[in-house]
Amino acid sequence: MLHQVLWGGLASLILVYVSLPASSFTPLAVTPLAPNFIAQATISDSDLGKYVQVIKQLRKLDQEYLPKIAKILKDAGFTETRLNEIAMNKKDPLTRLIPPLTAQEKQNYIKVVNAFKPLNAEIREKAQKIIITSGLTPQQFQAIGKTVEENPKLKEKAQNLLKK
Repeated sequence: MLHQVLWGGLASLILVYVSLPASSFTPLAVTPLAPNFIAQATISDSDLGKYVQVIKQLRKLDQEYLPKIAKILKDAGFTETRLNEIAMNKKDPLTRLIPPLTAQEKQNYIKVVNAFKPLNAEIREKAQKIIITSGLTPQQFQAIGKTVEENPKLKEKAQNLLKK
């Protein structure tokens, strides 16, 4: 979704985490999107403004956790790229890893997953609080993101608001 792209670095690492086996990740509890909200062809300026403010705050959250995440990766001897490759391989075992996964990487990957669990819980909790404090529900936030992603004019408007 666009909000993941607009959010930035942390989102990509969280997406890696989402790619992990189901046993190692508990997704943010979000109920299905409200049909009447999705059906809206337009998003009010007020809701778009709230959405953009949430994205800005999520970027700050990114900056707060990035050093912690970088340290976990560094301590395990991983680059973000290599961790992404391994996570994609875990999600789709037909994805070929080059170079192949070593025994040490397997052990370190498990350590990274375990280290990410508490951070992931903190990040999800803080992100949900940011969204709710903005006056949006998580469902509205997702629906706005989907609508913005699919509507080039809204996408441009959101990107322009982010620059302010």
